[in-house]
Parts: sequence; structure tokens; C-alpha cells
Amino acid sequence: MNYVVAKAVVLCGMAPLWSDGVRAHVARRLQGASPVRLWPWFAAWRLALVVLAFGVLRLKLPGDAAGYYATYARDAFGAGRSAASAYNPGFDYLLGLLLRLFGSPLSFVVVFVLAEVAAFWLFCRTTPDAPDRNDPLLRDVAVLWLLNPLSIAFIPLGAQDEALILLSWCAVWWAIGRNRDRTAGVLAATGFFCTKILGVVALLPAIDSRSVPRRAAAAFAGCVAVVVAVCVVLRIPLLGFLQESRLVTSGNLWTVLTMAIGDGGRPSAVWQFSIAAACMVAGWWQVRSSPLDSRWQQLLRSTGIVGALFLLASPKAWTHYAIMFLPGLLFLVVTLPRRLRWLLLFAFLPVSAFEPSLWFYFDAGAAFAASPTSRLLMLGVDGIVIGGYAVLVWHALRLRPQTVVRRAPIREAQSVHLGA
Repeated sequence: MNYVVAKAVVLCGMAPLWSDGVRAHVARRLQGASPVRLWPWFAAWRLALVVLAFGVLRLKLPGDAAGYYATYARDAFGAGRSAASAYNPGFDYLLGLLLRLFGSPLSFVVVFVLAEVAAFWLFCRTTPDAPDRNDPLLRDVAVLWLLNPLSIAFIPLGAQDEALILLSWCAVWWAIGRNRDRTAGVLAATGFFCTKILGVVALLPAIDSRSVPRRAAAAFAGCVAVVVAVCVVLRIPLLGFLQESRLVTSGNLWTVLTMAIGDGGRPSAVWQFSIAAACMVAGWWQVRSSPLDSRWQQLLRSTGIVGALFLLASPKAWTHYAIMFLPGLLFLVVTLPRRLRWLLLFAFLPVSAFEPSLWFYFDAGAAFAASPTSRLLMLGVDGIVIGGYAVLVWHALRLRPQTVVRRAPIREAQSVHLGA
């Protein structure tokens, strides 16, 4: 069976599960209990998808797992870590070890799924505010995480390495919730070393904490400095990540503008990255300057807006990069007014799950020059994607300062506290 068709069948079959009614029913079953009770169901559901896709249906492994990941993994324990690898050294050696132990890139998929399972457990186990641990809003986010199409399409079915960054983010969240700043810095550094340059986003909970994050930052910098020094001494290549900045992807503002004007010249990549960085800093500063009363909600809000602005404005931002910011983005979706939430659940999230497949179907954009029809189709799809990012940014900025966003389960809620 074609991989894209199989993904479409799975996501379409799951569509009823995203409705407010189903999610509200699950949330009510958790009434008065920690959402960590969803953890066994989460693990069983994700692992069952792996067995169904690659064991029963015999789908081919996703291109990244069978291609890039496997190549760099073999190099790590063979000729030596490849200078072309865009990942940090720990990632290549981790996958190389898995390949040696199990002999198949399928082991990568299983480890990424287990990473998301562990991330979900850590997220549900911890909030920085002890009295809020049974907050209905936290349960809503956990239930939506269980059922959302993004992580289902991109981790058990897509084998995307962003699952490791998601785990790092949740590990730092866990440490900050227990006021362990140095531990947070060490965990962020470990995750950074075992993922890629974008793994630095795992520091977001520590940076945005209302406590002084100096200890976390110092621990992170110290660990990274030690690893870099070891790699320099052992002559392990470190600068492969620079190649990533030369790539552009679909699903962001720059690509949509380029497609809209046809074959016109693209703006400088340097300016694109600079504008994206400025947007992220400005968005983070704005929501930090008007914090919510609940610290854990503020941390999710900040992560959500940084993630949405990165996905919207960076020229190198696949839609599966949303996995790195998943708890924050789902928090923003859950707190939307009901009609907007419905629109994002049934249009933005599923379209985001398919968008990278369409980009490669059209030869990574090369087919646009020859086929106006394909360009229009991709323009429409990307328009939905960046429209969803824009809605999330708008919503994050309008959440009312100094107000705890606390409400009943999703079905009964019609809106949240918004600024005038």
C-alpha cells in the first residue's frame, strides 16, 4: 500500500476522535484524577500503530529513517561520523548503536515512539504549580495530545527525530516543576547533544521560568562546552548543521510568497532567518511581559507562540517541526474559542500532517515551474498551514494578562479569557 494513502486512511478514520464530544468524554472519565492515567493507553495506541503500519500492512519505512538516519548511523560506527550529517554527534552514535543491536532502521521508529511516550508521561506527571495538577485545562491538553493527528502522522507513521527534542523539552519541564534548575540545564544539554541544533528549544521552560534561570543556563553551557571539547579532540565533525540553513521548505510564509508570484527571485535566506529570529524574540518578549497567573500555563503559552512564529517565519521549517513545540501548540488550540478550535482541528492539523508529503510529491517544488495546477494546489495547502500558525500567534498574544485560564472540560466551554 502507498505510504501516503495509508496515512490518509488512518487519519480519516481517526477524525471523529478529534471532536469536542469524544475528548470531553475522556476528560470527564479523568475527573479528579491526574492525566498520567492516560499513559498506558497512549503507549498502547502509538505502539499499535507501528505494528499495524510496518508489521501488518508492511509499509516501507519513511524516507528519513531508511535514508538519512540509517546512512549516518552506519557511518558513525564504520568509516566515522559523516561531516555531511546535519545532526549533533550523539544522534548519529545513538542510532548507530540501535542499528548494531537490532540490525534494522525500524528500531529508530520504535525508539522515537518510546521517546514520545516518555515525554507524555513526564508532561502529565508534572506541572510547575502543585495545586494545578488536576486542572481541567491540563487534562484537555493531555487528551488532545493522545488523539491529535500531528504526532500520530509524524512519529509512529513518520519516524521524525523531533520526538527526541519533544522528550528533552518535557524533561526540562519536569525538572523546572521540581525547582531543579541545574538538572534542567543538564537534561537540555543531553537532549541537544542527542538531537540537532534545534534541540536548543528544549531550554524554553527554563528560560521562561519566573525563577532565575542562571543556574540552568550555566549547566547547559558547561555541558555543551565539555562535549564540544571532546569532539574537537577526537576530531568528530560538528559543523554539518550549517548545511541546513541553505535549505528551504514548504509550509512557511516565504515559500507561499514565492509560489504566489511564480518563478520570481527569493528574498535572501539570511534576511529570512533574521526576520524569523526577530519575530520569535518579539513574540516571546510580548507574552513574557504580560504573564498569566498560572506559571505552567504561561510556560505553555510561551512555547506555543515561539513555535508558531518559528514555523510561520523560518524558511527551513517543515510542518513536522511542530512536534518540538507540541505541548505549547496544543495548549493554544485547546484554549481557542470553540469555532476556531473546530476549524484548526479539522483543517489545519490534518493538512499539516499531509503537507510535507505533497511537497516531495511535487519534486520538492521543482514541478511548480512546469505545472501551474500543482503550484495552485500547494499554494492552497500551504495557505491553510500558515493561516493556522497565524491564528495561534494571534490567540497567544490576546490571552488576557494576569488571568488564570481555567475552565470546565472542552465540551462545556465556549471561549476563554481574551484581551479586549
